[in-house]
Amino acid sequence: MKKFILILIVFPIVLTFHQCQIKDEDLQNRHQIDSIVETRSNGNYSKVVAPDCDLTGFFSGLNQLISSTIIDTLYPYQNCPVEVEIDVTVFWNSEGRYFDFRELRWRPLRPWDPACEQWYQDNFSSTYIGDKREFYYEFVENLRWQTIDSFMINYITYNSLYCSEQYEVAAYSFKSPCTQICHKTIQTKDGLDFVITEKPCADDGCCLEWVDYCLNIVGEPIISRYVQPISSCSNYIIGDCEGGNTVGGCTEKGCL
Repeated sequence: MKKFILILIVFPIVLTFHQCQIKDEDLQNRHQIDSIVETRSNGNYSKVVAPDCDLTGFFSGLNQLISSTIIDTLYPYQNCPVEVEIDVTVFWNSEGRYFDFRELRWRPLRPWDPACEQWYQDNFSSTYIGDKREFYYEFVENLRWQTIDSFMINYITYNSLYCSEQYEVAAYSFKSPCTQICHKTIQTKDGLDFVITEKPCADDGCCLEWVDYCLNIVGEPIISRYVQPISSCSNYIIGDCEGGNTVGGCTEKGCL
């Protein structure tokens, strides 16, 4: 059962819509990077110190509404539950409402059946192998957008936000295009746990993925996705795996 830990205030007035169109060069000039961490541990984790890459200079008259955490349960393989957490900060202005999603965290919800445990072992215990990272990046992105899409569709449906009303509602995810994966194994009461952390390996560079949401005339969600490279990496750094092992060093994965 899904849980959404976020209280959103519905304004009593109708706000005027204006679709913001931002040129590539504007994005390049206004955005740098804020580190993003992908980890399957709910414990402490570190972030690389980096300049901001966020929405505060992106839209005019932007106001911060609330910051919170969304918790959801997904089933990425058969009936194997995975708990996902993602932090969100909500901004608004007279033209729309904007959700800035950061720092995805995930973990398996055991006890699992043998098939689930085997799938987990096969795909995450051997993260040291280079070709497994491709699966990992895709897996994390699927978790991220399943969680975000589910929440955002729930939001526009609850608030009856139709495309014809010309009010923008969008989710934003800023990413580092250059990351390294850290991996370590820990023993828990439920079995082996593989802590995988994705860290920026450059203190510059930024990618932005954003998605617009609204309902069509019959109440079905319309989802429009965009990916925008903001700036490439140039100043590479050595990341600390904090007792874990580096998996293949720095990877320029672009906006994946």
